[in-house]
Amino acid sequence: MAPVNTRISYLMDMLGISGKELALAIGTDTTAVSKWRSGQRKLKVRSKYSKRMAAYFLSDAYALQKQRIVALLTNDQLETEDKTDQELIEMLSIWMTDDAGEIIVKREVVDRDQPEVSVEVYSGYPGWKRAVKIFWNEVAVLPPGQTIYVGDFGDVQWDILGTDSVREMVSSIERAIRAGHKVVIIDKMTDQYKPYVVILRWLPIYLKKEVEVLYFQKDIKEFYKKSIYAVDHHIAMVGMCLAEGNSENLTMIHRDPISVDFYHKMVASIAQKSRQLIFTLELSDAMKMVELMEENFKPNQLTYMINHLPTFRNMPLNLLERILVENKVSGDKMAICLKANRKRKELRDQFNYRQIYDLDAIENALQQEYIIDYDLSQVIGKEARVSNAFFREQLEYIKKFRITESYTLVLTSFCDLNLNVDNTAIVVQENSIVIAWNSEFYDRRMYCKELTVVGGYFNYLKEIWNHIPLISKNEAWIKEQLQRMIDLK
Repeated sequence: MAPVNTRISYLMDMLGISGKELALAIGTDTTAVSKWRSGQRKLKVRSKYSKRMAAYFLSDAYALQKQRIVALLTNDQLETEDKTDQELIEMLSIWMTDDAGEIIVKREVVDRDQPEVSVEVYSGYPGWKRAVKIFWNEVAVLPPGQTIYVGDFGDVQWDILGTDSVREMVSSIERAIRAGHKVVIIDKMTDQYKPYVVILRWLPIYLKKEVEVLYFQKDIKEFYKKSIYAVDHHIAMVGMCLAEGNSENLTMIHRDPISVDFYHKMVASIAQKSRQLIFTLELSDAMKMVELMEENFKPNQLTYMINHLPTFRNMPLNLLERILVENKVSGDKMAICLKANRKRKELRDQFNYRQIYDLDAIENALQQEYIIDYDLSQVIGKEARVSNAFFREQLEYIKKFRITESYTLVLTSFCDLNLNVDNTAIVVQENSIVIAWNSEFYDRRMYCKELTVVGGYFNYLKEIWNHIPLISKNEAWIKEQLQRMIDLK
């Protein structure tokens, strides 16, 4: 790689463009290009050649490298989000004619074949965010079929980074999946429960079949307080911090073959030593969830289940059959739905079961002509409508439930409790298993048996339970509320 004297030289080397090629592309002679490249002559920003040069660097011929160029602008704290091609050309023409600042940090390595290696270095949480953005922008334009390793070993604390950073990471991974890539996430388990809310925010990618979620125990000390993101032959991002929870972070982007190969092998070897953390199942298989509960739930063990609305599993069989007929469902699919309903009733009597429904959601549903049972929709393979009359009949059935030692049903306002559950349904048993799904948006459910994750979910639902007003757990009050809503016209 030729010495980088100017930003123009850096861009030419990065894109592999010769002086002759660039001269032909922008309509000038090679001598002019050579002098601009070496810094012997200053290319003025208002020159027609600066715009032509920027346009050529950002042209379709170099589409795969475009995100790297955009990343350079972002690194210089220029706002590139939602910019048109013309705006990017204008920004690049200004950037490449300004050689006041360093582009990269260089270090020497002991390798005679490649004595100089480019490394981009970022510090603190703001620097980490910038590096992550560059990494995923470059991944987005790689040829389909890459395996992207995301080794999250504690260099940053997601609760400190906040919801926006989690949302951006989820969005980046979803974009990589749409581009045809597979993602392997490796998490680090400690002796502390995983915060439920943090776990839930990752649900959209945990439910993707293109995502594999692994974990290892904290005692792999050499990787603690670090992170490694890597794509073989392309790019690696390495982050580290001085101590757990410390915001004194250093994050580096590597693109040279030696470093990328090294870090890719390192994170891949960790993956080989790790175990699967998150498992997924198709929601269309109604019996699989029943089987999971039968295999893993322990008799008389405290179990929480939270739903916004009652589903087809909590209604009398004859009502479910009429709903299925109205939705033109028969044969094997009807038989499966009825069987799942029966089995759930049997299981409910075996555990110390606490069912939580959203009072606001039920009241709102009664104002509609019909509701959609999204769980049932996944099983029958089409939208399952439950008429207002049938929904009222279901509530009449639920109103007859008695609170017992093994079963408690409560109605409470999720809004008043400020719950972070969206439309996610969760069932979790202490020291056993957690199952979570959102059938309105995803066609899979996740489950996990790793106790730090199970405990995180269980503790959160236990906290919710403890914050529910005592009156909402009173059987007479529950029946009164259900009757009040049923009587609403």
